[in-house]
Amino acid sequence: MRKHWQRFGALILAGVMAVSVTACGTESKEKDSSAESNTETQQQQDTAGDESSEVKSIEVWFNSDEQVHADMVKMFDAYKEKTGIEITYTNLDLDSMHDKVIASASAGNKPDVIFGLPEWISEFNAMGITADLSGYYNTWDDKSNFYDATLEAMKVDGKYTAIPWSSTVRGFLIHEDINKEAGVGTSSPTWEELLEMTDYYNTTGAYPFGITCTGARAPQELLVHLAEYDLEICSEQDGGGYRNTWNENAEELDKAAKVFQFYKDLVANGIVDPGSATYGWEETDVNYASGLTGMFTTGNWLANYEVEYPDTMMDTVIAPIPAPSDGKTCTYLEAKPMFVFDNGDKARMDAAFEVAAYISGKEFVETCYPAYSSRTDVKTDDKWTKDFQALTDSAVTFPPVVLGNITQAMTDSLAKALQEDMDAKEVAGWLGDAINSSLRDSGELAE
Repeated sequence: MRKHWQRFGALILAGVMAVSVTACGTESKEKDSSAESNTETQQQQDTAGDESSEVKSIEVWFNSDEQVHADMVKMFDAYKEKTGIEITYTNLDLDSMHDKVIASASAGNKPDVIFGLPEWISEFNAMGITADLSGYYNTWDDKSNFYDATLEAMKVDGKYTAIPWSSTVRGFLIHEDINKEAGVGTSSPTWEELLEMTDYYNTTGAYPFGITCTGARAPQELLVHLAEYDLEICSEQDGGGYRNTWNENAEELDKAAKVFQFYKDLVANGIVDPGSATYGWEETDVNYASGLTGMFTTGNWLANYEVEYPDTMMDTVIAPIPAPSDGKTCTYLEAKPMFVFDNGDKARMDAAFEVAAYISGKEFVETCYPAYSSRTDVKTDDKWTKDFQALTDSAVTFPPVVLGNITQAMTDSLAKALQEDMDAKEVAGWLGDAINSSLRDSGELAE
């Protein structure tokens, strides 16, 4: 059996950071914004002659907060001044973008370039709507300025399907002042130590820890805790295809059950807010930023909350994510793709790739999101970059399979454990079966 955790060593340095964009979702504050466009969402091109077309504009769908949006628009304007090609744009929240891509693909009217999430790579590839960018990669000199791990994350079946536009890992954020008040120090606790902090809330008025159980962040956090026991949600089999093997391996099933029991014990021991079973990133990020939670696993986009919550955010210390005493430390790497769609016009696709390369270029990244760079030549020196950088050697990613139903099943498994109070081992077995059912539906299951 070949393992498909993508683990990344010390070669991945400060640039492996990133906007969830949520989860990170939009990862500056993961602020959902309604669509705002400076044009009709329609491809524009002028035909010059019978056999050639002059590309006048490229349509881009992206996701950003207000400040990054403003910086990006300036860079788009600069591109038009330099090349004569206008970048028409629509700013969408990621859920809306995903649905609009599916709809536009069905209608035969895809945008040229979109920002996306890693979960979409295998899904879009399976739908046949992504272009094979390998030929462009072969002549793209700037690719040498990206970390190998982020480039590899853009591949499916050996071909490049996207360009990395941002990356991040997850860290464990600790309020130093609150922890000192609770008398627990500022180093990363083990699971067992965390579960013993039953007096923390009574002493400080804050819950020791926060968990995310709904939305895009929930399966990412669960993935990390499973990896701490060296568990994969599915692994590639020697005969081809993927499979979850927990229900065929008693030791693996027991370890998966320990993970779900950990979630249950966090609630039962009062370590997390009782409402955590329904919390998404909206609640958990703000709870940490405002000091209602003492410690929390999240990304470096929380640096943006220092302005809004200066009294509670300035004491943040960044540490490894808590692990069980019989496990190992892990984190999650989210390398976000920028898709270039093929709309049947070679000249247009060439121009779209050039726009995508510009957006992922050094000047653009330095201007718009330097702390979330996938590039080796763009770095910042504050704790929100370098302290996250130190965690990248323990990073894992989702396997390269269609993930939509799998990540939903992972979220549902947390609801079964925390809302339905299902036995931890039963939850683990249910999730293993649900993952294999999803793989069967997508044609990826190794029987």
